Amino acid sequence: MNAVAPGLILGTSFHDTHTTKESAAKTVAGIPILRAGYVADVARAVLYLASEYDGFTTSGTLDINGGVYNM
Repeated sequence: MNAVAPGLILGTSFHDTHTTKESAAKTVAGIPILRAGYVADVARAVLYLASEYDGFTTSGTLDINGGVYNM
């Protein structure tokens, strides 16, 4: 089984409701690539895992977080 582990993903109803612009800006400042993630970033990872291209990928977690933490 594979999984995705998203970091700050803007443009979602959760963050639109619960995250202030100031809080988002502070979080983005700590992301190495200096931008928040978007739904499309997560979607591309899920599409990869659902495609034939992940043919030999097993028991992995894709961190979709712009490099905030590397495990």
